This record gives sequence, C-alpha cells and structure tokens, in this order.
Amino acid sequence: MKRSRFYSYLNLLILIQVAMSGVPGIKLKAAHYYYDGQKEYPEYDSVVGRKITLPCNITPPSQDDRVSLVLWYHGTSENPLYSVDARNEPVAQAKRVVHDEYASRATLNITIRTIYLIIEPVTEEDAGEYRCRVDYQIGRTTHRKLKVNIIVPPKEIYVRHGDQIFNDGSVGPIEEDSFLNLTCEATGGKPPPSVIWWHGSTLLDDTYWKVSEEIVANTLVIPYVHRNYSFRAFTCNASNTDSIIPASVTVELDLVSPKNPLVSGSAAEIMCQTNGSFPLAEVTWWMEGKKMKQYNKPLTDSTRITTSYITITPKIGDNGKTLVCQAKNPRLPESTLEDSWKLDVQYEPLLSLTLRTSDKNNVIQEGTDVYLECNINANPQFRELLWKFNGKILISNPVNGIVIQGPSLILRNVTRAQDGIYHCVADNVIGKGQSNDIHMAVSFAPVCETRQKTIYIVGRQEKVRIYCEVTAKPTDVVFRWTFNTSSETVDADSVNSTGTTSFAVFSPKCKYDYGIVYCWGENIIGIQKEPCVFNILPAARPDPVANCSVENQTQKSFTVECTAGDDGGLTQHFHLVAYNRKSNELLVNHTSLDLPIFKINGLPPGSPLRIFIYASNAQGNSISLVLETRTLLSAEKHTGNLPPALFSPLLAILLGLILVLVILAVIVLFTIKQRRTRMQQGVTLGSSNGPKSNDHLKTIVDQTETEEKCPDLIPFRSTIASTEFDDTFMSPSVIMTDMGTHQIYENLKIIGKQTYGYTKTHQEFIPHTQEKLVYNELAFPESKAHVLKRSNQTEYVHVDRLGNSSLRSCPGFENAEELDGYSVETPLMKSLKNERRWEKTERKRSVISTAV
Repeated sequence: MKRSRFYSYLNLLILIQVAMSGVPGIKLKAAHYYYDGQKEYPEYDSVVGRKITLPCNITPPSQDDRVSLVLWYHGTSENPLYSVDARNEPVAQAKRVVHDEYASRATLNITIRTIYLIIEPVTEEDAGEYRCRVDYQIGRTTHRKLKVNIIVPPKEIYVRHGDQIFNDGSVGPIEEDSFLNLTCEATGGKPPPSVIWWHGSTLLDDTYWKVSEEIVANTLVIPYVHRNYSFRAFTCNASNTDSIIPASVTVELDLVSPKNPLVSGSAAEIMCQTNGSFPLAEVTWWMEGKKMKQYNKPLTDSTRITTSYITITPKIGDNGKTLVCQAKNPRLPESTLEDSWKLDVQYEPLLSLTLRTSDKNNVIQEGTDVYLECNINANPQFRELLWKFNGKILISNPVNGIVIQGPSLILRNVTRAQDGIYHCVADNVIGKGQSNDIHMAVSFAPVCETRQKTIYIVGRQEKVRIYCEVTAKPTDVVFRWTFNTSSETVDADSVNSTGTTSFAVFSPKCKYDYGIVYCWGENIIGIQKEPCVFNILPAARPDPVANCSVENQTQKSFTVECTAGDDGGLTQHFHLVAYNRKSNELLVNHTSLDLPIFKINGLPPGSPLRIFIYASNAQGNSISLVLETRTLLSAEKHTGNLPPALFSPLLAILLGLILVLVILAVIVLFTIKQRRTRMQQGVTLGSSNGPKSNDHLKTIVDQTETEEKCPDLIPFRSTIASTEFDDTFMSPSVIMTDMGTHQIYENLKIIGKQTYGYTKTHQEFIPHTQEKLVYNELAFPESKAHVLKRSNQTEYVHVDRLGNSSLRSCPGFENAEELDGYSVETPLMKSLKNERRWEKTERKRSVISTAV
C-alpha cells in the first residue's frame, strides 16, 4: 500500500515536471496579437497638460465602398470613448458620441482619408493603448492600434544647503574662502528627469543620481568660495523631455561681509565681540528696544575675549531698524557697553498695478480712456520702469494714444487691438520685480474677419455654403444676411449660426441669382458697421495658355513650357495633343494636372509635328494654342535655348574684306562725281569766257571746214542689250562720258514717239527764256585735239507721223518738203527751225555741241 502511494507520488512529480518544461520536440513561442498586419504599434508622446493627436486611416478598400462606423477605444475598456455613426449619412456629417470622461477634452478632425482623435489637455491616465475600429458597408472591418506615452514633468525642484531649502534667491550667508556644497533635488517626473547644474551657458555638473523613487539629486561642490562668487547665479535644470522648458531653480551666493547691506529674506550671521571684562561679560542683542532671544551662547577664550553670534533673516519691514549689541560685567551694573547697527535691508522692487477708466461703471469698450498706475517700493531705488503688453515692451506714442508719464500709463480711445494683459516691470541692483497682471478686455461690436474666403465660383443648380466669420466681444452674435442691394433677408432655414460664425447656403438657378451677398453681426455693443461682402460668380471655362516655347529638342523628345491663363474659378488641367503634319497621325496625348509644362518622349526622329495645347475645367475646354515643330534628325541636337554663336576668325576676316571693298567703292564713286562736277563746271566756264573760247573753237572748226560741210553726229556708243537700250531710251535724260577721248554727248528728253508734232507740243526741254539755242565749245587739249572726220555726209533720221523712217539731206540742203516735214529733235536742227531760215543759213563752221 505504501509502495503504491510512493509510485503515485513519483508519477505525479514526473507529470508536473513535464508540464512545466513542455513537451519534448516542441518549442513554444509567445503569440503576437496584432490587427491588420500590425506587428509593431506606432507610439505617440505628449506631456501632461498638452495636446495629442492620434490618426486612423478610414480609406475604404474599394471605390464603391464607404465608411459606416468608426469607434475609438482606450485600454481594455469595451466601451468606446468616441464613436462616429455614418451608416445613414456621410462621415463629415455623421452623428458623434463621446464618453463622459472625454466630453470636454476629446474632439475629432475628419478628412477624406484620415480621422484624427484629439485629446486636450492630456492627463497621466491617458497613457496606454488606443484602438481604432472602422466598419465599412461592404469591406471587412479594420482595426488599428496605437500606443500613447504621457510624460509627467518634475513636480518640484529646489536647492538644499545644510538644513535650508531654497526655491530661488540667495543662499547664505556664506563665509568667504569656505567649502560649499549645493544639492539640487527634483521630485516627481515620469520618466525620472536629468538634473544638471549650469552657470549661464557653462555646464558645471551633469552627474545626478536617484535618491529614491521620487527624488533625483545633483550636488555641486565648490571647494573654495572666492569673493568674486558673491551674488553669482547658479542654475539647476531638471528635464525629462525636449517638448517643454526644463524646470529650473537659480540661486545666488550671499557672502558674509561686516555691516554690508542685508538682503531681505536672506539669513545673515552677525558677530559681536567684547574683551577685558572680569568676570566675563554678558552679551545681549536688542532690536528696536526689544531683547532678542534667538542668539548663540557667547564664546570666551583665554584672552578674555567674548564673542557672540546672532543669525537674523531680515524682512522688508526691518529696513531702517537698529540692531544693538550690549555687553556688561555682571558685577558692575554701570559698566554696560553697546554697539549699534542701523540695518540697511535691500530688496528687489515690489510693484502693484491698478486700473481705472473714464467710464463711470468702469466698462471698457472701444473709445474709452484707460489709466494704469504702477506703485513701486524698492531699496535701493529702481533704475528703470518698463510697461509690457502681452509680454512686449510698450513705448510712449501720444499720436497713437499711448502716453507714459512716470509710473502712469494712459491709453486714450482704446481699440480692440489693445485688448490683452498689462503689467509693469522695474529693477535695481538686487533684482527685478514685476507687478500683478491686469487683463484689459475691450468690448466691441462685430467686425468682419479679414482672412476668409470672399469669392465663390458656382455653377447653376450647384449648392455653395458661404461662411461669414466676425470678431466680436462679447462673442454672442446675431447674424443677418441679404442678397445684392435688396432688403430681402435670407430664409432662416438656409442660415446656421454658432458664436461668431454663420453660414448660408445658396444655389443659383439662373443668371440673375449671381451677385453680392452681405452679412452683418450684432452683439450688445452694437451692430457691425461694415458688412462682410461675398461675391457669387458663375463658373467659366479657363482662358487659353500663352507664351508657349519648345525647348530641349532631341531626335525623340522635346519640352513645351507655357504660362497658364485664368482658371475660370475652378480647378484647371492642361492638355497637349500632337499630330504628324503629313499623315495627321495622333502621336501624343498628354495631360498635366498642375502646370502647363510637358516633357514629350518616344517620338520618331525628324517628324513634323502640329501641337495643340489647351486648358480644361469642369465647365469645358479653353481655346487651343497651335504650335508647329519637328523632332531633330540624327545629326541635330538642340538642348535648351542655345546662346548666339560667336564670330569665327574666318568670318571676321571676310567681313573685314567686304568692309574695305565698300569703302574703296565709295571713294571711287566720290572721285568720279567730283571729276564730273569739275568738268561740267569747266564747260560752263568756257562758254562764259567770250572771245577767247570762240577763237579756240574757231581754230578747230577751220581745220574741218574744207573736209565736209555737214557736222559729224557721233553715234551713241552703247554695249547694253536691246531691252536695256529701250529702258535707257525711255529715261528722261542719258549722259554718257568718255574720259579717254574727252568727248561728251548729251541726249536730252529723248521721247519715244520722236515726231515733230509731239516735239512742238513738248517744248519743256527748250529753255523758254532763250530765243536761240546756245551752243558752247568743248575744248580739248591742243596737243591731243582730234577732229572726227567722215567720208560721207551724216544722215539724219526722218520720222513721220506714221512712224516711217527715211534719210534726210544735210542741214542747208533740204528741200521745201523736208523743211515742212518732221525731223528728229537735235540741237542744230532745233536752232535752224526756230530761225525758219534753213536755206539761207550760211554754215561757217562745224561744231561738236551740247545744250547749256
């Protein structure tokens, strides 16, 4: 029986061991519980009293699905802290339910894809796990988990010196040249804070330790307190997060110096010595006739010197009082000696601020005068007095109604911009003092908020919600809406107002429903003077793009950049369509959602393209802008806008040669013109020389008179083609100059018809002031004079009215028929015809002549 029990116990022990150690060959792992693939939860940190925002993705799994329910949970609670019921309406307008514990702290911010849970202010109990559950109408329910860490700042920080605790101020009295320990302790905080000593921006000591679960300490050791350390500031910071300013305490060292001014609130040890008394003197301390009890027992040495110490902590009220030390021999009542010290207790300025107004009821509204008085008590006297408004220094500006007169601040005709917190600040050698804060609340009638949307672009039959926001104090505002300039008020069903915000719903049905909407607010101060104005404009198609340029052309790509036109009040997109100019094949159809900039790739090299660029919005398309370009051939490549090429050396040389040739041509033409002018002037001068010219001309004529009676008519030498000759013949005058033979021929007014009748009716080439044609000699150099000789008589062309030509006789040998007929217009024949004496004319000499 005992053996069976023994085996039973043995089996039980083996089973227990197996159960505790696990089944051989199977390794157990901790299970990871997660939602929708979350193996690690995102963590969010916040500080007690601050705000925390937790996101939750509510994007439906498909486009035809939507959110029906959103629930937020905290910790292990099965009751949601916040719920959104969107089963019967969109999420943005869905019914929201918040738990009572979070009613005043939790809000939701819903966007298209994300819903944010905002808790402000957070408490230490808000730390932990948060779950977001999202139900969809079609898709499966999703879950998200988040972890929230709440940081608790240190509750208190102080400096310990011996048994004394300092929360700022002076530490002491401390004797010069002494050893000093200052211990900084921070209590509370989660996680535990770091405690560090600083002097200004210099790190002194960053070694800290945990005294207990609630206290972290750091001891600053000063082995030798120098006199320069007097009132030197030492700062201890305690921080467990970078999100807020560290908690800090600043102390100054108050070194003992005899009869120096005392500092209010700082303990001072005062010594009194007496000697020579026997028996030993008794020492007592007195303040304003009252004996002080709290002083140390006198010390006596072998030289009969009695020393007494008293420690006092002077107050502001002790300033000016007299401290007396008395010593007397107990056996000689009349031997009392004393020493006194009138206390000079110094303290930082003490300030108090009061307010009064020009209104009997002290109600502050726009236009009221406000008077602020700063009462100052300081020792030593304060050095500077400053006024601050919302933390910023105020400067006297009487033009704007700000007047500072000594300890008074006067605000005339206050406005709502002067609503805020006021206080005064003064300082002296001990420190800086600040008065109490006064919040001056300026009441005013509603004023339209400047930063709000004022233009609404709406299509017909579309609904638009117009928001009207005003600034007012008090904020209980009643709104009134009107359309255009009429006095009709918008129906109450289409208006919703909350505090200083109101919105109205408009839906234009026709073109007359567009216009201007006005919104007024009213509170107990008054009615809004200037209404908020909103313009309802019809939506339109966008304007076409402009300033398009094609850049970065390659064999297969290019870039087009344009400037966008007006969007018509709606979101616009930009489109580029490119066709092959020859085959009209569509090559590119590209859309840009934001800017009219297109990068086109994958085109055939050398393709001629016609490009259409236009903008579009919900109202339609703009007018297309058309460009024509092509992709580059294999040997071409343009990148961007190429800069103009510089001149090559060869091109510069060529341009220089051309310039030289042009200059030479100008010089030659100028020289020829000058010679022609001089020669013409010579001919004119020759005719005016009188007998000398005639004699010279006669010599030439006499040499030829025996040879022939007819003057030679030298033919016009021309090498031009017939067409050019015809053109020349039709010109008003032709002047040919033969510089080699010094012969000049002039044909004046050679008219195409060349008949006598025509010549008689066109006498303009014969000077009307002359009765006879004047001839002048053409003088040749004597050594080179040549007389042209003809073996035959010169033949003149006879042109009749019918255009028939025949040969005529020489002048002087014509018959009557020839005289009455028609002749070519020449100077010689012209002269003979004018005299009407052809047959009587005696030719004495032949000349080569030209009309002057």
